[in-house]
Amino acid sequence: MKAHSALESDGHIQDYVVFDLSGPPMADGKGVETPPAVEYLVRESYSKHGRQLTAVVNCAGVIQTGNMGEVTVENYDYNMITNTRVPFEIMTHAVPFLKTAAAGAKSNGEGKDDEHVIALSIVNVSSVCGKQSFPGCTAYCMSKAAVDMMARCASVDLAKHGIRVNNVNPGMVVTELHQVSFSS
Repeated sequence: MKAHSALESDGHIQDYVVFDLSGPPMADGKGVETPPAVEYLVRESYSKHGRQLTAVVNCAGVIQTGNMGEVTVENYDYNMITNTRVPFEIMTHAVPFLKTAAAGAKSNGEGKDDEHVIALSIVNVSSVCGKQSFPGCTAYCMSKAAVDMMARCASVDLAKHGIRVNNVNPGMVVTELHQVSFSS
């Protein structure tokens, strides 16, 4: 796992950390689906940016195809762990840091006028497959529908803390993920 960070400025400072999860497995021999790895990702992001976290973007996805009646439990687990469980865990570990940022903004008097509003956000990249069924990808569609509902529920729970939760549901974008998944 490699972490990449960058600093850009257009009059406002924007920090971001991108974790490349395509590398070798974690030290425990397993992938990112292990809870300590997910918690580590969130804590690392928080500490790399001056102990402040104001936005989270969950943009991870795998797809393993399979028609209902032929799809296996292993296929289900493959899709659900990365597409649903990992974003859930990232959100779970990030919420306390986002709440801290919200409380700090209130105590510093920020947010009293439009110039100093801190927008606390969680954005999940879902899929059109969470909204519409498609042949041959039962478990994938289920996993993205779960992400959509998670965002709806979290948005209701976190609104009182000033934390927005939204999804984007892009249509089919031909990427390496799709080429590999649908070539078999």
